[in-house]
Amino acid sequence: MSPRFASGKPPAWARCCWQAAPLANATPCPHQEFIQIDTSNILFICGGAFDGLEKIIERRLTDQSMGFRSSPETRKKRNVGELLQHVMPEDLLKFGLIPEFIGRLPIVATLDALDEATLARILVEPKNALVRQYQKFFELDGVELVVQEGALRAIAQEAIRRGTGARALQILTADDIQQAS
Repeated sequence: MSPRFASGKPPAWARCCWQAAPLANATPCPHQEFIQIDTSNILFICGGAFDGLEKIIERRLTDQSMGFRSSPETRKKRNVGELLQHVMPEDLLKFGLIPEFIGRLPIVATLDALDEATLARILVEPKNALVRQYQKFFELDGVELVVQEGALRAIAQEAIRRGTGARALQILTADDIQQAS
């Protein structure tokens, strides 16, 4: 018998519990049976933004002293990419990952944020670049689409401002082209 929820749908964690096998002793579903999985030959690759992890690392790295013993240079703002290079297993634990999972991540590599020039290149250089796709669409109607370098930089700047990186490029490009038509 499944429980009833106010919205009619279970919360996301409950849907995950009902659809996936739980990790060893790490499920929020107290009535579900545990399934033992041998993870010794499984390679775990985690990718994502891990939003907030940099704050945990910064708290660990900065001097927490106050008064005469505090040094103002330890309080300076650090680049997110620079902070993430100092990630330790205890930071991942504080972030919310379970110890059994962290133990299966022997190597942790970080990536720097994409800069404006790189985002602009993503719009035009790959084989299936967004600008090339739109140029082909317009070409079907006999229209030549020309995108100037300044427009590419503006789209890249907006993606950086939103903090969404390359994910924002498609929607921003579509919005700009729609406004121009």
